[in-house]
Amino acid sequence: MRRPVTTTFALVLLGSLTAVISHAQPARNGNDVVWARDVAGASLTLDGQLDEAAWGQAETVPLVWGQPISLPGSSQRIEGNPPLAEPLDGNNGMLHLLRDGNVLWMGLAVQDKSIGGGRGLQTGNWFFDGIIMGMIDRTRRDRIDYETTNSFVSRPAEFIYAWWHPADTTDGTETLSDGTALASGGAIPGIEPRFFGDYGVAFSDSLDAMREPEEEAVLNWAYSIDGVANDDTHGEDVGYAFEITIDLGLMGYDFSQEGGDMVPFGFALQDADFRWPLNMDDFFISRVWFQNQWANNFNEGVAYIYGAGDVTIGSGDVPVVTQPEFHIPNVGTFGAPTVDGVLDEDLWARTDTTFQLQYKASAELLDTNPGTAAPFWVRWFRPDLNGDRNAATVVDPSLARVKMVFDDNML
Repeated sequence: MRRPVTTTFALVLLGSLTAVISHAQPARNGNDVVWARDVAGASLTLDGQLDEAAWGQAETVPLVWGQPISLPGSSQRIEGNPPLAEPLDGNNGMLHLLRDGNVLWMGLAVQDKSIGGGRGLQTGNWFFDGIIMGMIDRTRRDRIDYETTNSFVSRPAEFIYAWWHPADTTDGTETLSDGTALASGGAIPGIEPRFFGDYGVAFSDSLDAMREPEEEAVLNWAYSIDGVANDDTHGEDVGYAFEITIDLGLMGYDFSQEGGDMVPFGFALQDADFRWPLNMDDFFISRVWFQNQWANNFNEGVAYIYGAGDVTIGSGDVPVVTQPEFHIPNVGTFGAPTVDGVLDEDLWARTDTTFQLQYKASAELLDTNPGTAAPFWVRWFRPDLNGDRNAATVVDPSLARVKMVFDDNML
């Protein structure tokens, strides 16, 4: 009997056409899983320094240009059309993860010779140094307005912490370290990074923008820099560090429960070099990511932060995660079905529904979908008809029941 095809992407549920047994499953640690060890009472200070002993015991994710890539999902890319084939100073960062109960601590240490950022997304390129992260917020689904909303997406919560300053630019009086005058509208030398997204500030907010108390309860941050942002004339920068806390309990997670919990996320390190002032011979924009490179989707893949009460900074090696999120059953002795649009073969009757889709699906239906991402990553859409501003209703929201089997390498 052929062995089952195994996948780690969180979309579907265990199939049962034939008995499915895991055979020497590969370790997922470091590929799409990283553990956040509990600090077990150790004290951490949110100051951007990463100098407490606990950080040295944290599980890590390297974000380094040219490193071996864990596919599918993780990768790297060049933005724009630079004259260089490779960056002079490629992405070189290390993400550290810890946990204090339900509060996630993220530490990022980055080596970077040219730190800074611009006003935003110019010609599709992201001119800044910093992070781009998406993370499933389970509470978003609780806020669905089923009665009046005919267009909804419960996308991942966005977290962008970077030297990106669409609303904060020079007034024409600033100069670089060598005395070079900066034109009005340019990037301010020495400016601090900003935190944008669902629990940060809006892209149009100025540096003194305030957040709501409920946003501050979820997300906070600090940074340190060895260098001067947006100023390459002072000499080479050395690097920077970010320290971020996210109260995952307020996003619907509970690591104290039996077996702990797991958080779907994707994490990217953005790097823009030698633009302050612009040096077209050396200027470069690149990105390295762990499973997904965007903040509002999981286009490349999904990574997972695991946590459990007995996995601490003093508990030794973290458990090796090998279990897949679902199996696709082998057609076995039934043979491959005939592709004729009619699901009349016995194997379809014996195959469980793997996942379900429906317009305005209820929470109960969504919870039948497997994994930690699929039940909470929800979208529906009905366009306006004759300018009715979503006034019309969908009286027959079709239910799609999806089944899958495989034969050799054919799905």
